[in-house]
Amino acid sequence: MNEYWRKMSGRAVWGLLFVGLIIIVVWSLLTHFLPGGWWITLINVLGFLSTTIVIGLGTYQTLRMTISTGVAFLIGVLVWVAMVIGLRSLILALLGD
Repeated sequence: MNEYWRKMSGRAVWGLLFVGLIIIVVWSLLTHFLPGGWWITLINVLGFLSTTIVIGLGTYQTLRMTISTGVAFLIGVLVWVAMVIGLRSLILALLGD
């Protein structure tokens, strides 16, 4: 693999993680500050799907160019779990939920 593509793949992963971080922060703030109702369920579904697409699938597709498919899939899942479960839980705990 060309060194240029490896560098661009790393930049793409960092960009995806940054966009995913923004989505997670907005998702957490919306579910914390909006009053209860059916829209909270809609926000949770949209947040779950958007983070799955951006963080999980984006990371998998980007890493698949430089490493094996199985390892890229495992890293994509682990990164998604760490960011969505870990980071979102931390944000909500800091907010008092």
